[in-house]
Amino acid sequence: MQAYQYIFMGLGGVIAAFGLWGLLTVPRLYAKHAADLASREPVMGEVVGYELDSEDATYTRLIEYEVDGHRYRMRGWDTVPQKGELRAPVRLAYRRDMRSDAIEVEREFSGDKLSAKIAIGTGVVIFLTGFFG
Repeated sequence: MQAYQYIFMGLGGVIAAFGLWGLLTVPRLYAKHAADLASREPVMGEVVGYELDSEDATYTRLIEYEVDGHRYRMRGWDTVPQKGELRAPVRLAYRRDMRSDAIEVEREFSGDKLSAKIAIGTGVVIFLTGFFG
């Protein structure tokens, strides 16, 4: 085997290992989010506006919610490709000791899962290129 083949195999192995680590981390992200929700109080919020992220031309939702007569505003977790409906309801959960700290109840980690699978596939292809190259 040539030296470049070992380099490809090592690089492919590292990329695939990072992808596997990411794939194994996703269930822990769901569990951590569920535990965080269990320690919070549920509340309904609504989308009041959108903020443009000029770097990638996506939007972040601006969400307001009310607790004991006080209104709070937060930024949504995920970005969206285009503006959506204003006044759309959003399920939130706020911390009991700091009402201004809220998180969205519905969170998707599927993007993390997809990127991990892509990393594993890329790593395997690079590894095999080195092995058979």
